[in-house]
Amino acid sequence: HNLLIERGISKPYEWLHPNYSYEHSPMLFNEMKKGIEMLNSVIRNPEASILVVVDSDLDGYTSGAIILTLLKNIQRGQDINFVLHPNKEHGIVLEDIPEDVNLVIVPDAGSSQKEEHLKLLSNGIKLIILDHHEMVNDMEYGEYKDNITIINSQEENYPNHALSGAGVTLKFVQAYCEKYGTPMPSKLYALAACGIIADVMDISNLENKQMVTRGLSYIKEHAFLYKLIQDGHYNIDEPEPTIKDIGWIIGPNINAIIRLGTQEQKYIIFKALVSPNLLISSSKRGEEDQDVPVFEEAVRLCKNAKKRQTTAVDKSIRIIQDELEIRDTDRAIVYVDEEQKLTFELSGLIANKLLSQYNRPVILLRKYKDNKVDELRG
Repeated sequence: HNLLIERGISKPYEWLHPNYSYEHSPMLFNEMKKGIEMLNSVIRNPEASILVVVDSDLDGYTSGAIILTLLKNIQRGQDINFVLHPNKEHGIVLEDIPEDVNLVIVPDAGSSQKEEHLKLLSNGIKLIILDHHEMVNDMEYGEYKDNITIINSQEENYPNHALSGAGVTLKFVQAYCEKYGTPMPSKLYALAACGIIADVMDISNLENKQMVTRGLSYIKEHAFLYKLIQDGHYNIDEPEPTIKDIGWIIGPNINAIIRLGTQEQKYIIFKALVSPNLLISSSKRGEEDQDVPVFEEAVRLCKNAKKRQTTAVDKSIRIIQDELEIRDTDRAIVYVDEEQKLTFELSGLIANKLLSQYNRPVILLRKYKDNKVDELRG
């Protein structure tokens, strides 16, 4: 009890034993009613086209998988697609949006992209944003106000500002299912738990703790997530999923593909989150003519990417150590990748490893040029 109080948990017993009452009503979001009604109006048109924009991290992938699961359950002939960013882009990339789309859903991103919103709205495309990032947006859309919904956990009226993108998306699915009588798959809580933990959200918050606890109880029902955990506990046949398993097994494995995988591999990982038992052709050498569940292929790809990632991080560390004389008196480690020798998609991992080795701030930078922009980024 005293330890949890010291760690900032104001109600230790309640925190250790969370229950459904800690989950706030999704209707507390300002535009939740508007958002679910907008989706329902599009779903009533069997010729409509819906696109989900999937953000480039595990919270983004799980958010996308949650909303896509709902769309697949309620579709009535609509053309439903998703787009994955090739690198680490975030939010709406206009070039990725076809002109004939009727509705674009952006989970875990997009709240502040007003310029992109207006361009899509002016082309007759409706928008639903399900986000948790800071909002820099005056929310004035004039003639287009009825065609855009922004639902964000940073809203003043919603009590839990520590909800991740996957959490906000789950609340949207909850609201839709309650209003329109659609069964909600319990395994969506498993995806939400992964998003909340992978995005390092505050789980001293009782709603987050309840959603994560409930999600852990359903991970065994999700073949891809549970197989990753089983492989991580290679000496235990039936491990009980824990928060640590999400943070140190599921997250790093899937993020390795998001950082280093090909576009085709990213599609396989995302499909494994949405429909883990879907059959696809194996890409394993010597087994190309065999159909396997997509979750098995995804686990194999994750493990290979994780190995490549470890090798690339270690190589980058050696490059920095060879070029910099890091002294005990240095107040920080600053490295500019002039010749682009580092695997810069892994700059965060590289910086964190240097931080743990030398216990001082680390800045890794690379030159960036784009039209009028000429600066160092990293």
